[in-house]
Amino acid sequence: MKTIYDPRYVRLVQALKAQRRRAGMTQQAVAIALGCCRTRVSKLEQRELRIDVLDYVRLCLIYRTSPSRLLPLLKGEEKPPES
Repeated sequence: MKTIYDPRYVRLVQALKAQRRRAGMTQQAVAIALGCCRTRVSKLEQRELRIDVLDYVRLCLIYRTSPSRLLPLLKGEEKPPES
């Protein structure tokens, strides 16, 4: 299974998106802070691109949250249960 479909990764990306919204930031504002284009931020949030560890830390700092705060979301099942 690709990482972008792993439930833990999905939870992490959703939490990052929620942090961006709580910070009152648009994707454009985040893109400026990261030094990239808005479409890259959108693709990260839509899981079309994987977030690497450096981008993860930078996003957390931009959203004024500790990178360690969201890491517990990575605990839990690695793949969806089989039917």
